[in-house]
Amino acid sequence: MKPAFLFLRVGKRTPECMDEIAQAEFRREYGSGNTVGMRVLFSWLLGLMLFGSGTFGSGTLAFGQIPEPAGKAGDVRFAPKPFVTKMYYEGSLTIGRVGHEAILKRDILHQLKKQAYIVFLEQEKEQLPKDADARTRQMFKEQVLNEFMTNPKIYSGMLDSYIKKLLFYNDFVVSRPKEQVTEQKKKLSDTYDREYLPQLRKQLGVERLDQMSDFFKNELESTIEQDRRLFIYETIAVSWMEYNLGEDQYVPSALELRRYYEAHREPYRVEARVHWQCMTIKTSNYPTQQEARNKIAQMGNLVLQETVPAVAARRFEEISRTMSEDIFAAKGGDRGWIRKGSLKSAQMESMLFSEALPVGAVSQIIEDNGSLMILRVVERENENWKPFVEVQEDVKKRLLAERRSTLLSQYEDLLSKRFTIELYNISDEDRKAHLEALFKDNRSVTGRDVY
Repeated sequence: MKPAFLFLRVGKRTPECMDEIAQAEFRREYGSGNTVGMRVLFSWLLGLMLFGSGTFGSGTLAFGQIPEPAGKAGDVRFAPKPFVTKMYYEGSLTIGRVGHEAILKRDILHQLKKQAYIVFLEQEKEQLPKDADARTRQMFKEQVLNEFMTNPKIYSGMLDSYIKKLLFYNDFVVSRPKEQVTEQKKKLSDTYDREYLPQLRKQLGVERLDQMSDFFKNELESTIEQDRRLFIYETIAVSWMEYNLGEDQYVPSALELRRYYEAHREPYRVEARVHWQCMTIKTSNYPTQQEARNKIAQMGNLVLQETVPAVAARRFEEISRTMSEDIFAAKGGDRGWIRKGSLKSAQMESMLFSEALPVGAVSQIIEDNGSLMILRVVERENENWKPFVEVQEDVKKRLLAERRSTLLSQYEDLLSKRFTIELYNISDEDRKAHLEALFKDNRSVTGRDVY
């Protein structure tokens, strides 16, 4: 068995992964570089003597075998939950890895805080008066930020999104020449300073561009350099994803649109509806049930005397307006349009939507909830579907969205075979929340088991 080694770079600083705060945190935890090196060597030797391998997992600094680099497509190595309790990657606490890129906790927190602050500014405009004092504003800000930052689903969503971006970023880096990668990063760094940072300043409500550094430090506990790096990662990831999907060149044919419409007609279904009238007599207003029934029968017979449909319609309205005993009498008994399921009375709804009661005809006397009623259908529209010509543009949008989603899932699945995905340094509670929010059927967003 090959001995297992800890991947720990001591005394080396890289601008992308290690800032002064991270270095200080690293030194506080483990001391100087020489001390760390001695601890690494001693702990590895002790683990070798005790367990017959280079694995040691009973201290603050834990050792685990380094996964081999990702191989060819189909060679999947998703790591189970490691026994690691704390691990540092170039000075910054790591919560996972995607291919060659570490998932740094401070990167996730930076994105969360940045988004939370934007949400705070939006809600402040909507909910706080313009003359609110500084104390009120500060209390409101703390409330909004705490609610945002402590929501496990938001954290899980941010982590999940970042994992996918790192998949695309990894694919770009290994697929393009090193010179092109370097050149692209330089161009995006210039774009960040020239275009993105000024726009972000306005969005975050910072007065001057030279104040952005202090804003990142005081409000987000991060740096402009960190935000620039994440901007470069995200821009490369999204651009590379779009390039590989190639959907900007795809135009569905008329036949494809028609077939998609026929196979997905449900969104275009138009439910049956009825426009109806009703005349009503309250049985409680009469000494006996029979007297109430005689009254509603008299009203119905006055309508039936008219043989011309248009005249009968006017007669129904007149009688309802003068003799009906409900709140719709003033409208001539007009109840407007209804769809199935909107009436409490199943008896009335069944009659109104049945062809047994033709349009323009009046019903038999119905007794329901202490009232006697006669119904009339003014108009009836049976269930149907919107014609293809009318919804063609919407069909195209749905087809393209579904096609894009399928291609993206296939692309993510392919990348998840090329690049190892690991998650660690997450508490059981956070892990459970992440699974509940993001995984379906115990599978990751890339379509593959992570744990």
